[in-house]
Amino acid sequence: MEEIPEGHPTTLRAGGDTVTVATASGTGSIALGFTRTSSSTAPNLPTYVSTICDGVSVYSGAFNTTTQGPVLQDVPFSGSSCSIKVKVAQPSAKWRGTSSAVVVTRDEAEVQGGTPFVEKADWTTTAVDGGDSFSIDVPEGFTGTVSVKLTACSSQGGTSDDTKKFACGDMVEKGVGSAGTVTVTDGDQVLAETGFDISAETHHDMVTVDVDDAATDDLTIEVQKTDGSAVLVHGPGTSAVGTH
Repeated sequence: MEEIPEGHPTTLRAGGDTVTVATASGTGSIALGFTRTSSSTAPNLPTYVSTICDGVSVYSGAFNTTTQGPVLQDVPFSGSSCSIKVKVAQPSAKWRGTSSAVVVTRDEAEVQGGTPFVEKADWTTTAVDGGDSFSIDVPEGFTGTVSVKLTACSSQGGTSDDTKKFACGDMVEKGVGSAGTVTVTDGDQVLAETGFDISAETHHDMVTVDVDDAATDDLTIEVQKTDGSAVLVHGPGTSAVGTH
């Protein structure tokens, strides 16, 4: 399937093939929007987004598209030949044979100049019930995007047991989402800050922030949970993509 033209929505069927929704070159990001169709039977649709540049994975995101409204994601890329791919899965065998879909839209690619740089986080996925900080190595002068993969220690869709076994343990609170803030610093200055509010139904979130001021040192990602259940901060899936 050809990539989605800017401003023209395309509908992806749950359980269908992985689809290339955009191609790009250079370093930057593309804003994608995801909306569950009103006729969808399944209440939440696992949605996977990946960026492959020159044969290498640059970004890997996962979240649920739900009845609670559209999901907006800034998806980074960095390379001479990049493809952004999306797959919408059925949430469980219960929904096989039903009709569910997600409408995907895209904006124009935003490209930045400089020497490309990609760094993937290497820490073990950690449950945060309060606050914690994580580091990711970047060169001096780095600007770009930092993507942080989060999962609430809760679920509405039958995955609470899996979440408990994975990393949340006794911190799972079924039916309770998680809210808080993500702050990115370089030791001297706050480079970016944003909030997250992950419902139990959504379960997963990709928090992406723009680092517009050049970093003077490695980045520290501070995750503060302010309400609800504990939140998993994933090493796999978290990355810094930009230039220096």
